[in-house]
Amino acid sequence: PELYSDFLFKSKEEKMSSPKVYEFRYYQIAARFVVQFKQLAAQHVPHRARRSRLVGIWMTELGALNHVLHVWEYESLAHRKSVRDEMYTDTEWTEFLGQVGPMFQMMDNWLCRCVAGDASSRWPDKEFYQLSTLKFAPIESAKTAATDCIEVCSQRPGFKAAFESLVGKANRREMAGDSLPPKHPLLPSATRAIL
Repeated sequence: PELYSDFLFKSKEEKMSSPKVYEFRYYQIAARFVVQFKQLAAQHVPHRARRSRLVGIWMTELGALNHVLHVWEYESLAHRKSVRDEMYTDTEWTEFLGQVGPMFQMMDNWLCRCVAGDASSRWPDKEFYQLSTLKFAPIESAKTAATDCIEVCSQRPGFKAAFESLVGKANRREMAGDSLPPKHPLLPSATRAIL
């Protein structure tokens, strides 16, 4: 797949009109708030999903516990900006943020593009998905190894999509599916099972 290594050097206009972007939002919830967070998210996230497509929202079951990952699809960075501007003026959403904000122990986000698979179609409801993160050195041979790993994984049953970071987490690719292989021997990988 073509790399977006020059994304950061594009003009603001070029960045804002780039093809679909996927925002990964990642939170750690204090253990005492997990049940309350799930209830509030179930109640309010569908309201937010009317503005842009929610690829999925999951909570870790194995590995680092009490972590939440949600992935949002945007037509472009301009679309992301307009949705976020709109949501910050939405009373229901800002009240939800006020309720869940104190529950977070850590927050992170990064923007990606889909490089393999299909992130746009509805994924089947499954109890278990796995996210594998491939981190690589910013050299061409490491990027090639990451691309090769994704190519092999994309042929396996259960593979859903692979994403390449554009802004935020540099030099990484995320693979999602319901049965991914163990980490590639040439690339360090952090794998979390997510619900």
